[in-house]
Amino acid sequence: MFSRILPLFPTGLLLLAAAASAQVSTGKPAARPPQVSAQAPRPAAASTPKAAAIFIADQMVAIRAATDGRVVSVGAGEGAAVRKGALLVQLDDREQRARVALAARAAGSSADAQAAAVRLKEAQARLGGTQAAAAKGAATDWEMRQAQAAVSQAGLETKAAQDRRAVEGQRLSLERVMLENYVIRAPFDGRVTRMGARPGMSVRKGDVLATVANLGTLRGETFVPVARYADLKLGATYGVQFGAPFSRVLQARLSYIDPVIEGGQVRAVFLLANTGEALPSGLQGSVVLKPLAR
Repeated sequence: MFSRILPLFPTGLLLLAAAASAQVSTGKPAARPPQVSAQAPRPAAASTPKAAAIFIADQMVAIRAATDGRVVSVGAGEGAAVRKGALLVQLDDREQRARVALAARAAGSSADAQAAAVRLKEAQARLGGTQAAAAKGAATDWEMRQAQAAVSQAGLETKAAQDRRAVEGQRLSLERVMLENYVIRAPFDGRVTRMGARPGMSVRKGDVLATVANLGTLRGETFVPVARYADLKLGATYGVQFGAPFSRVLQARLSYIDPVIEGGQVRAVFLLANTGEALPSGLQGSVVLKPLAR
């Protein structure tokens, strides 16, 4: 009896044969295996980092009353544009003006000093006569001491009169400074954003009478992660995006980088030219942390 010898076929041929057999039995073509792309997927592009900042007027001050008083007049209303030194609020200063007048009269009086100078001159003349008499033996030592003491006394009185006049001059200067506290003026060119004073009302020292802001330059302060520190270039220009209803992109200059890092962040200050006061103070913007090409 002979052994039956089977031919050996490669595995690939067997698979092809099986697929052909399935096609014949079903009458449908065999499903193809999925194609695998040889190209790796591209990573999504990273967006440029941004930092939120509130932009407020670089010059803005709430002016407080420097003394108690009553409002006599108001020189500018809310929203008015004012120049540096413009009158904002006038307080009743009649009493203080009277004090200035009295101090001026006291400082301008020279009667005491002149009288002391006359007495000094007379004492010096008497001392000279006594010394001449003593040289001839006609004056005693006691008379000499009395004449010398009179000169010293007159000299001290002259010095005291001069000191009193200097003190009165200083008091006059102080009263004039106090008089300035009754008038409130604009500290710089800007716009009156709030006016808290009304004619006739009484105010106390420390009360806010007016707020003035210069909107020509806005100052934005933000905190940047230390990982983005290399993106901060002092003096460089950065884009700032503002949302609706303003919806615009403006440029701001990096004016300051805080040398102290706190909580993994560094404080950065940007200055933005607000041409024509197009933006209000207090608006939030997003600073694009990528310096613009010069």
